[in-house]
Amino acid sequence: MNEEINKIIVKFLTNGASEKELEEFACWLNNKENANYFDYYIKINYALNINMNEFDSKRVKETLMKKIQHDKNLFYKLKIYNFIKYAAVAIVFLGMGYFYQQYFFTNDKEFTAPTENITIQLENGDIEIVDEDGFSKIMDAQGNVLGTQSGTQLVYNNDNNLDSLVYNTLTVPYGKRSKVYLSDGTEVHLNAGTSLKFPVKFIEGKAREVFLDGEAFFDVAKDPKNMFVVNTDNLKTTVYGTSFNLNSYKNDMNITNTVVLVSGSLGVSNIQKDNGYEVLLKPNEKVSLNSNRNLVKTAVNVEDYIAWIDGKLVFNNRTMQSILKILERHYNVSIQNNYTAINKSRYTGSFEKETIEDILKAFSKNTSFTFRRSNNQIIINP
Repeated sequence: MNEEINKIIVKFLTNGASEKELEEFACWLNNKENANYFDYYIKINYALNINMNEFDSKRVKETLMKKIQHDKNLFYKLKIYNFIKYAAVAIVFLGMGYFYQQYFFTNDKEFTAPTENITIQLENGDIEIVDEDGFSKIMDAQGNVLGTQSGTQLVYNNDNNLDSLVYNTLTVPYGKRSKVYLSDGTEVHLNAGTSLKFPVKFIEGKAREVFLDGEAFFDVAKDPKNMFVVNTDNLKTTVYGTSFNLNSYKNDMNITNTVVLVSGSLGVSNIQKDNGYEVLLKPNEKVSLNSNRNLVKTAVNVEDYIAWIDGKLVFNNRTMQSILKILERHYNVSIQNNYTAINKSRYTGSFEKETIEDILKAFSKNTSFTFRRSNNQIIINP
């Protein structure tokens, strides 16, 4: 074990490793031989000076899992679940009471995970972190090359030998965006807080079907023989070759579920009602679910709905409630609004390089409110 890895291990065990160090360590642990060596390292370095007090190993395991489950995205962020597993097995079965009493019982600090990363989930459930500063090949669990990744852009090829549908899921955390070219050439821009499940290769004779949670802009490759279908929890959008924006966040049901057509034509149906009714759209039209969960079509300026692709925020007569949700995703912050009276107030503005503080200050001039920021949380008060 080289000295650099040795230092990172010590930093991790004392909760002092940086995000870059954790990612480097995760890559190192992907090698099975390294993982086994780490198991041995733990035994040698901690068994010698351990306080062998009796303790409840079941409680140790339960406490460990609670720490892990505290952050529902931990496995996506760290990519080191195997590391935790190896460490837990080595330490629990050695009876290392002192180590776990010190770090899990007597010290009640939460386990700190690094900033979230863009990830790809493979068909077998493995999670791969997308290196936003690097270039790599996209491969399946068997080592077959499916495409390439350069920064936040992924390109899937169509020259593999798959004859059945195999899915990947691309997940983009708050504060980031990504772009993926599907195997048929369809271009998809994913906004912050979005996940897209799609086949790594479309099968001839079957609908080109994908599943979206969040917001994405689709520029669909033309293929009259194989329709393109986007499914969300509430909407089903069917196209043949067109470009459109679809907003459907699961945790934001009251102010999303909209489809805006930029070019071409498409049909939108309500999955929940399943009555066969489909709304047909023309360019510069939007369909959305109203408060009664019915589909309503209106004319819009599409630029307001696709500006996010270039990192811009455009609010045209938007309610504060919807704006705060958008700001949370765009800037990766948590906003606590203690002044609920402004939720239905409407605002208009366009922003590109401004900070979130700049935007809130601008809106506070229209409807008076105050706010303060503490680390990653913003609190709004009257």
